[in-house]
Formats: sequence, structure tokens, C-alpha cells
Amino acid sequence: MSIGTLSDTISPLSGLEQLQPRGAVNFSMQVIFAATNVPQLLPPLHVPPGLSVTLGGTTPNGNNLASASAAYYPEQVGGAGAYLIAPGGSVTLPVDNLGRIWVVGTKGDGLAVSMRGASIG
Repeated sequence: MSIGTLSDTISPLSGLEQLQPRGAVNFSMQVIFAATNVPQLLPPLHVPPGLSVTLGGTTPNGNNLASASAAYYPEQVGGAGAYLIAPGGSVTLPVDNLGRIWVVGTKGDGLAVSMRGASIG
């Protein structure tokens, strides 16, 4: 039995993807909390390399009335290890898929979720 190296497990193109020509990316969606303090998972959308993911504390009608939070595990949202999102504030999370982010907040409040990246080439 042989032990593989790190280079064996990473696609040879994974670093090159960040250098391939592409237009600017600016994708946004809105998540509205259906219930108070009930963790919900964001939709499973792939985040291409080089893009940032930002969660903002806002609804279509303006800023949230209360703080929201986000975490990588449902048992962390609203507690230790969570990212606090103040009304009108935002946080940027390093993630390769939105479906890895759990969020919680007050019913009727929501989050603006955006993926952004500059054009390349």
C-alpha cells in the first residue's frame, strides 16, 4: 500500500482555474427567515475559485430588525463559532459551496447573499 502525496489529491487544473479568462461575476440572492432561531442551510451553489461570498443583514424592505448569524455547522449558529451579522452589516466567508453555510435569524428578517469576483484576462 502506498501513501499518496498532496499533489496526487489536487487536480492539476485547480490552480489554473483562477487564471482562466472570465468576465466579472456579481451574483446575488435573498434569503428570508421563515421562523425565529431555526437554522437553515443555504442552497447548494458552487462558488468558483477566486470569488468571495458575502452575507449582509438586510431584507428587500431595508436593514434587519435584529442580528443574524452564520456558521459552518447547525449547532454553531447563534453560539460560539458563529459569525454575527448586525443589521445593515455584513461578513465575508471563505467557502467553496453556499450549501456549507448555516444561517439563523428573526422571522421576517433576511440575508443578502452575494458572490463576487473581478474579471480575469
